[in-house]
Amino acid sequence: MPKTGPETGPRRQQPADPRRRRPRPCFDYLVDLATDPVPVPVWLGVVAWCSPEQALGVGITARRVARFEVAEAAFEKAASADVPGATAALAEVIGSGHELGRAVDLVTEALRA
Repeated sequence: MPKTGPETGPRRQQPADPRRRRPRPCFDYLVDLATDPVPVPVWLGVVAWCSPEQALGVGITARRVARFEVAEAAFEKAASADVPGATAALAEVIGSGHELGRAVDLVTEALRA
């Protein structure tokens, strides 16, 4: 008679351990859970703390909630590290702030590089 039991039977998938889930960046919680608008100094602190790659995401989120000065700071951080898409996002924010000449110069410089 064949042996049966946990050693010989098919493996069962263990339920996912909630402690092993991929952590979310802190700014995700900041924006998702806030009941009041997040103050600009807090946003700028997140921009200073995060990596250039994360700064692109912070800038996109800040632009979505109309924190344009924060979005510009985040996109500048990402663009200075040559994160793909950051220069275009920075030019868009600058241009929408009625600084068209600065936005055009930024895009022109990026295209020459």
